[in-house]
Amino acid sequence: MDIHPPHERIHSWKDILVHLGIVTAGLFIALMLEGLVEWTHHRHLVAEARANIRQEIANNAKQADQDQVSLKENEDRLMKNLSQLAEIRSTHQWNHRSLTYTLEWKDFSDSAWKTARDTGALGFMPYKQVQDLADVYGQQDILNTAVLRLIEEQPKALAPIFIAKDPSQTSEANLETMQTRTADVLISVRMMEQILTQLNQQYQDMLKKM
Repeated sequence: MDIHPPHERIHSWKDILVHLGIVTAGLFIALMLEGLVEWTHHRHLVAEARANIRQEIANNAKQADQDQVSLKENEDRLMKNLSQLAEIRSTHQWNHRSLTYTLEWKDFSDSAWKTARDTGALGFMPYKQVQDLADVYGQQDILNTAVLRLIEEQPKALAPIFIAKDPSQTSEANLETMQTRTADVLISVRMMEQILTQLNQQYQDMLKKM
């Protein structure tokens, strides 16, 4: 912003006051225009961030339904594994037995949330809304981390089998260990199903507010 001296000579206090009035009015208008531009920019930034976050939450809600199915399928497999391990311990027969420890899972996205944070858009949104969003994204981050840990850990329930060269020679103690580890994994899966149900409800509530 440039302020130039008057081109004509000032002859009286009246001329000084007129010039100061013109400069003041010019500065005021310039500041108002600058503020309007900033306000418009912030409003656009928030609108874009809110639209992106809402779409991301809607997509995550759909993914939550699919992940819920995956967890239930995994729970059923674990129940079957426990049943088969009990039969193996009773009969000492491995024929026609199949132990499966797999889980299909797709992480929830948080790119729109992180972009809004990094661009400063969250600073212009209502505090309560930002707090609610932080709770939702924090919950999904906890769940993502826990499930990834589960995916890594649950196949380790099979580890005792590899101690014996032949699965049929697996000791009673190792079979019991496999049962215990499988039961532990089953408890974790059921807990994650509950957390996912809560998270999906948070998604639905958040979509109604945005």
